[in-house]
Amino acid sequence: ATRPESEVPFEEIKLILGLAWQRGRWDGSDGGPDGYSAVLSTLADARRYESEDEVISALNFIEDVSARFNTISRNAEELKRMKAIANDVRGKHAGKEEIFMARRTCAGMVLDATNFADNGL
Repeated sequence: ATRPESEVPFEEIKLILGLAWQRGRWDGSDGGPDGYSAVLSTLADARRYESEDEVISALNFIEDVSARFNTISRNAEELKRMKAIANDVRGKHAGKEEIFMARRTCAGMVLDATNFADNGL
């Protein structure tokens, strides 16, 4: 798939998430025992999010990060938005680009909720 020149490849976003979750193991920003450590392990395993079918990989990613978002969300509105995004792509026949955009939105929400910009790496 082609992407705008300014768009960061999702592989780089996964790397950033992985590093943020790894740091979160030390400072608790990964959501604790029920948080993102399982998603980090799955990410490192490179199967569930690296399927030959990019759409299935994206849907798996959305499912996993949205399922744990309650461990890091800062308020009910944020949690509701994440659930709505996940339910929206699951509940209808969303197109490939819509699913990929939802995956990016979910990743961004996770990075924001873990204070990635403030914490850095």
